[in-house]
Amino acid sequence: MHIHMRGRHKSMRPRLHVHLTALRYFIETADAGSMRTAADRLSVSPSSVNRQILKLEDQLGCKLFDRINDGVALTAAGKVLLACVTRVEHDLETAATLIDDLRGLKQGHIHIACEDGIGRDFLPGTLAAFQAEFPKVTYTITVRPSVGIFSMITDGTADIGLAMEPPAPADIKAEAAEIMPAGIITAPGHALAHHRTVTLQDLAPHRLIHSRIGLGGVALLPAGTDQEPPFVNTNSPDMTTSLVQAGLGISIRTPVGIISDIETGRIVFIPIAEHQASPPKLCLYSRRHRGLSIAAEKLAQRLSADLPSFRNRVRALVTS
Repeated sequence: MHIHMRGRHKSMRPRLHVHLTALRYFIETADAGSMRTAADRLSVSPSSVNRQILKLEDQLGCKLFDRINDGVALTAAGKVLLACVTRVEHDLETAATLIDDLRGLKQGHIHIACEDGIGRDFLPGTLAAFQAEFPKVTYTITVRPSVGIFSMITDGTADIGLAMEPPAPADIKAEAAEIMPAGIITAPGHALAHHRTVTLQDLAPHRLIHSRIGLGGVALLPAGTDQEPPFVNTNSPDMTTSLVQAGLGISIRTPVGIISDIETGRIVFIPIAEHQASPPKLCLYSRRHRGLSIAAEKLAQRLSADLPSFRNRVRALVTS
């Protein structure tokens, strides 16, 4: 390898082809103050070091060292060159580190906060592909409702968050978002199970099992809807699904988190027909005005790129 070194004006000085080996020998000699000591450190002969130094001096047209009885001392020109090549060496090390990071060669750690259903149906597929490409990256995944996810992003505990869109604080930004279908889930034998779609009024006679917003639940019942208070309130999406499967009621939600139950027929998902002023969105969040690590940024990019295909999968599931 060699470095092209140009003069201030091309017309005044031809391009120099300076080999990294010569620069390494020069740096070692300057540090040791002796070509013999430098040669010992480099495991080469003193004559090899001397040849490389002479080659540099010939290319630059000046002396880099004064030969003294017990070694060598840098000339003024040598001190200038040493300062320059030290900066180059540092820049090359920095570049190598950044390139290693970009390639995923260095170990990184990403803390993800997500809702339970998103962690079940969306996140694993993307992480599997990402980990195959970047095997040294490790993860902490914390399942929280959306409010807890925002808190973790704000205080820096989490790098990125995945949640169904609630109102976000001012210091949180959505990196990407995709609308998810909203509807009800029922047991296969429920009275509404054969419907292609339902209206909110259709739900009034039926017992509602309510899962908290941010844990699978969706706020769709407007004020004034003739709906009794929920038959069951729970903070567990799995409990909600189990109660619905047992025929104890219906629940309003998106399919995210119960895709396998819908695909196998254990649960029936029925879209709600009314237009929703604010349809549920699956969002990727990060903290505004705070940069992500290279690993976290690359994962955020991958998650953003995978969201549209996940949206299409969910839509196809509920319209088939």
